[in-house]
Amino acid sequence: MKRLLFSLGLLSLVALGPLAATQAEPATAPTATPATARSCGETPGCEAAQVPALVIPEDLYHYRFGWNGIPAFDGTIQATRHDEVRPWYHFELVGKTRRWLDFIYKMRDTMDAYVDGVDYLPHLFTVRMRAPREHTDLTVRFNHERRVALATWVKNGKTKEREIPFHHANDPVTVIYLVQQLRGPGDEATFEVVNGKANYQVGLKVVGRERVTVRAGTFDTLVIEPTLARLDKPRYKPKFKRMTIWVTDGDTRIPVKMKSEIFIGSVSGELVDVTPRSVRSARPGLLGRLLM
Repeated sequence: MKRLLFSLGLLSLVALGPLAATQAEPATAPTATPATARSCGETPGCEAAQVPALVIPEDLYHYRFGWNGIPAFDGTIQATRHDEVRPWYHFELVGKTRRWLDFIYKMRDTMDAYVDGVDYLPHLFTVRMRAPREHTDLTVRFNHERRVALATWVKNGKTKEREIPFHHANDPVTVIYLVQQLRGPGDEATFEVVNGKANYQVGLKVVGRERVTVRAGTFDTLVIEPTLARLDKPRYKPKFKRMTIWVTDGDTRIPVKMKSEIFIGSVSGELVDVTPRSVRSARPGLLGRLLM
């Protein structure tokens, strides 16, 4: 139950992410870098199409999630551009239980995605999950020539591997930035997402506009309803009944509010703060060599 609630909180960020940024009231402006992205939508075997250049904010966004109004989890998301052999991006999503919940069930989860800075294709996706009696590490390496992802799971010392075929895959974190092609009510997009277990079709539909107020400020937003289907299991049903995400209505596309209905109540989250980009040390050159 606790793992499910936390996973839904992360899913609220992953299922849609930075979507637009015109604020109704002044707030911290994000630092952004343009990039080129590719997407292929839902059609198997189609050729990935070029989409307009993305704006990738490099600030640190802080979120708070709760169950039925009780604050329980904190999360952050951040993008960092690196220029080594060839430009690439590191996307990092971190989640942890709040201090009061640590005494009951302490969790620390991290998702990292490493993508090419030119064609925006994912090359490496990792997950690190730590909880009582559960230590899980996942590594997914994408081979776009073979169109297959190699997933390696290490859970409590036991290792399992699996190959997951795909058409035009995205990792769960990178898809956050690809939704910038949604411009207004009625727009829809679908993405193939590989998470290490299987490949899914994530659908996103803009159902309206709304001004919302959260701890980080007041924002004009697009209202988006995601859907989730597992491509190898037509009868698959997601663990949430309905999800709604509010994202700023502009160019940089930032999620500011999320709500997921589940089998007992609901999980909700909101943007609580933004830390402007600061000088950070570069990561080791592994990805630079990987993307050569």
